[in-house]
Amino acid sequence: MSPHASQQLPLFEDIARERVGGTGLDLPDTGRPSRAPYAKGSTTSKAAADAQLPVLGKLQRLYLAALYEYGGLTDHAAAKVLDRPLSSINARRNELKNRVRDSGRTALSPYGRDAVVWELNTKGE
Repeated sequence: MSPHASQQLPLFEDIARERVGGTGLDLPDTGRPSRAPYAKGSTTSKAAADAQLPVLGKLQRLYLAALYEYGGLTDHAAAKVLDRPLSSINARRNELKNRVRDSGRTALSPYGRDAVVWELNTKGE
């Protein structure tokens, strides 16, 4: 973790609890998701998914809070802001696909290519 991660995470937890919750968005109770996604037939993938279960809801809330705070982020930007691997951000976005949408905007990825800017889906689309 970066030296700033311990300072960032409580900030985003507060945003998730207070600011995002106070916007009228119907955030799911992500504290006890049924299961993290994993590759069927892979015992190592299932074990990794099971290991994520205790923190999965917190990571989902942090991701939603970051999207709210910044008005949208690419996956790479969210990974940097939350100090999480890109694969973790992709997984959270996929789990929350009914809460997150393509903003119609793009930003350059670290590789110089256009990347989708994801935002909160406030219209229930």
